Amino acid sequence: MPSGNEWFWIIGCVAFIVLLERISRTPVWSRIVKLLGGPDPDYPQPALEDRENVLRDGRVEFTRGLHGGTGGRLLLTNRRIIWYEDSAYKLWPFKRISGEIALSEIAATDQGIILAHIFGGRRLWLRRRSGKAKALWVEGLDEWIRAIRIAAASATQP
Repeated sequence: MPSGNEWFWIIGCVAFIVLLERISRTPVWSRIVKLLGGPDPDYPQPALEDRENVLRDGRVEFTRGLHGGTGGRLLLTNRRIIWYEDSAYKLWPFKRISGEIALSEIAATDQGIILAHIFGGRRLWLRRRSGKAKALWVEGLDEWIRAIRIAAASATQP
């Protein structure tokens, strides 16, 4: 049975959770998330080329660490894969992370080796024909790999 001091902490934690849950339902919540460095839902999406369609989109993490990471959006179109950071605020001198790979440049898409799973988790590895590789953390890894392989197979060579 918890003692008097332990009850104080239990009640305080429950009250904090209830308070956060109630605040998250208010219009102010999106501003709080933005101020704390969360994603900006109004951040503009990169321009698409003629006859380019978005096939799949989702959240992505570029870096992970003990004290957080850097995240953004990942777009799979019928011509390329685009990633960009959509955090509300970025402090100088740090630049936003963004990039793209044409589907015709992708040689392979996989989860990486077992050692990488142990020391970094399951990642989406995009391996280029030039020998370079890009690793990203995504939700629904198997579905992303399947979608990229299908899109890359149907992509036309430039």
